[in-house]
Amino acid sequence: MARKNTTSSRLQRNVKEKVRRLHMKNLLAKLAPLVHPNPSTLSGPEVLVQATSHVKQLQGRIEELRNRRMEMQSTMNNSSSSARIPVMEIRSRDDVFEVNLITGLRKNFMLHEVINVIQEEGAEVTSFAQFNDGDCVFHIIRAKAISARIGIEISTIEEKLKEVVY
Repeated sequence: MARKNTTSSRLQRNVKEKVRRLHMKNLLAKLAPLVHPNPSTLSGPEVLVQATSHVKQLQGRIEELRNRRMEMQSTMNNSSSSARIPVMEIRSRDDVFEVNLITGLRKNFMLHEVINVIQEEGAEVTSFAQFNDGDCVFHIIRAKAISARIGIEISTIEEKLKEVVY
């Protein structure tokens, strides 16, 4: 009877080992195409070596990118935001135009002055949108000419807006 138990436990161990080896073989078959363009030429240990080196290479790249990000963030924090802000762009087509302003949170300018300049030059504001992103505020003002026949002089509007914004 003791002999029967030892043979059955040995068979169970053999079956478990066979299942484990098949599982490992399947995992290596899935891993091989990820690390080598021609996976059929690699043996199991070679696949593991290449996968390990690939993971180490990716970890090094991640660390390098983290360091670059930290450097860039520190330079962004150290540099004054007033050097790049405010930014103004005007796009026009026919009797419709759009004013895009990017300002800092610390930059104080009166938005009603911008709208007054637009109205003084013969245009009416049709829509306005404002978005905050970190320390930047984006203003999008769309306007159209009151009279399409007269039109709008974009260069004049741009000069007057520069006086107000900058």
